[in-house]
Amino acid sequence: MKSFKIAWKKFFKALAHGLLKFLARVSDDMQRRVYPQSGRRREGGDIARPGIVLRQGTRHTTRRPFRSGPTQPKEDLMLLKMKESKGFTLVELMIVVAIIGILAAVAVPFYQRYVKKARLTSLVFPGLHAIQNSISSYYSVKGSAPDLSDDDILESMARDADTACFDVEQGDSTLSLKITLNTSRNASKCGPLANLTPNSFSVVATENAGKLTWSFSGGLAKELGLE
Repeated sequence: MKSFKIAWKKFFKALAHGLLKFLARVSDDMQRRVYPQSGRRREGGDIARPGIVLRQGTRHTTRRPFRSGPTQPKEDLMLLKMKESKGFTLVELMIVVAIIGILAAVAVPFYQRYVKKARLTSLVFPGLHAIQNSISSYYSVKGSAPDLSDDDILESMARDADTACFDVEQGDSTLSLKITLNTSRNASKCGPLANLTPNSFSVVATENAGKLTWSFSGGLAKELGLE
């Protein structure tokens, strides 16, 4: 019985030793695949890596890495590290530049249009809406459209409107207004409108079920996508 227990102990000891050796080999293979220059195996099968403390019995020793050939110079080591370091290739950089160029070609025109529309909205539309409200109120009260060809009537319609940055006149039809930008009257306020081309557009009213519906037309309206 005693010899049987000793045999089992030897068997488990050998099995544990073989399992640990197998795991060490697997770990070493994985280490060399991930980091090819991190360590090499000695002839006896032990793993030798720089700075790794290996235990032998009750004493601790530090083994130096095994090198089969002469010591490599520092220049070769630096080149090896440069080869191992990853970076962007020329093709990848060209693809990024092409994508940025396409986005800029699409985004810049939309941004410029947005800026022009914002300037027109802040400096022209408030006064234009006041004139439109006056004409709509006149139409709802009188039941007919005002005669915009009469300068006095048109001036009365624009009396409460801020027309510092544009001139208003009757358009091609009875219920239409032609708006022409004018930055010379107040250059400090209307300066942002100086670069808008074309500098005019039309606003046309359409009678629909006793109400007036307004729409934009003309060069500047088409340029800014207001039509």
